[in-house]
Amino acid sequence: MKTKTGLLLFLFLNVSTFLSGSNSPLSGIWIGVDMHDNRKDTYTFTIKEIRAGVFSGYIETEIDGALLPRMPISKIEYDHPDFKFLINAGDLLITYSGRMSEDLSQLDGSFKYSDPEIPEKKLLLTRKTNEKLSEHGYQYKQPVSKVLPIASLNESDPDRTKITKLVNDINQGKYGEINSLLVFRDGKLVLEEYFNGFDSGQLHQLQSVTKSITSLLIGIAVDKGFIDSIDRKAVSFFDDYEFAKRWETVTIRHLLTMSSGVEWIKDDPDSPWDKDESIADMLKKPIQGKTGIEFNYNSAMQILAGIIEKATEMELEIFAEKYLFQPLEIKDYLWQVSVSDSLPLCTGSLKLRPVDMVKIGMLVLNKGRFDEKQVISENWINASTKVQIEVPGNKGDHYGYLWWIKTTSPQCIYAHGFGSQFIFVIPESNLVITTTGNNMYNNQGLKPFRMLKIFQ
Repeated sequence: MKTKTGLLLFLFLNVSTFLSGSNSPLSGIWIGVDMHDNRKDTYTFTIKEIRAGVFSGYIETEIDGALLPRMPISKIEYDHPDFKFLINAGDLLITYSGRMSEDLSQLDGSFKYSDPEIPEKKLLLTRKTNEKLSEHGYQYKQPVSKVLPIASLNESDPDRTKITKLVNDINQGKYGEINSLLVFRDGKLVLEEYFNGFDSGQLHQLQSVTKSITSLLIGIAVDKGFIDSIDRKAVSFFDDYEFAKRWETVTIRHLLTMSSGVEWIKDDPDSPWDKDESIADMLKKPIQGKTGIEFNYNSAMQILAGIIEKATEMELEIFAEKYLFQPLEIKDYLWQVSVSDSLPLCTGSLKLRPVDMVKIGMLVLNKGRFDEKQVISENWINASTKVQIEVPGNKGDHYGYLWWIKTTSPQCIYAHGFGSQFIFVIPESNLVITTTGNNMYNNQGLKPFRMLKIFQ
């Protein structure tokens, strides 16, 4: 399902919910559903108390199946039972205010808009609750997945003790805010746990894990002959586009290895790469680095989305559905689309269920095979997950074709998205570990790396 970002205004006309930390009753996940005109709109707000009385939060919205960009909540006030939230939506200011129910399970409020022509909107939010832990803490249980083979760890298995401690640590906040943890070992799912009100059916935004999945799509296009070589010039797919000097030296390989040399200021919030720009605009950016030699992590790889569509003469999402998602039996996903040129944002907007993230990891672990089908060639998996370029300043971390390679112990291949979105593939242990989380701005986003040592 492609996301129609033009529907952004509906986020504010129909919406509700805000979330916060773990100590205040306001903390948590709140969900509001609005049914109208034969359409279901779902609004999920996550609120966290970052320190006493100070909150942060954001909204994730699906409007009739269309995913809107995540929106931050700019101001949250709470004096039980009264609450008030402020959303700055560009030229539109929105307040949501009301009262929390006595049992702390609902927020009953109304939206008011700075535009007097927009009528006030009421919306009831319901808290999404976690499964209660026993008085002795977490008790291991067998996964319940119906889409992957499962197994239970017996009491004598040392991994069971390790996993029990790990999940208890997650529940105690020692890994920040983790929303899911799945472990696939020796061909079976042995752990499937969700936290902070999330469950197996919810889609999670993968952030830059999307880049690694884009690498798989390029590999499929090469395997099937749509792309004759990754050493082909990127601009050769865009005959009608103007491009800056030296872009004619940039190949698909350079986009896959973050070595195009395109101008990119990593720490600049106003960097042009942080804006939604068309491929035509991207190709006008200057090439300043040493193409093919210098690693510089950036969003120029979005050009690969256009290359896939040009080479295959198919919409990227249709191509992904036919050649990747269907073979992996991935049925539920959302992919936000660029406003500027209507291409799926391959830089970080794909949403999958955690169990389907495991399938991506299985595909890599098994050298391109899934359920006895060779979905991607072994040659592509081998090439994309071996060191193709060095990453300066990152001891032990290297880069393949949009996949990371960790060469220090414990060694692994991994896809990494902002906020603790991870797919870890550990071939030596026949293991896949996936996490999703909300560790965006708390300096805890890399803590899942600690989990790897648990399974050594």
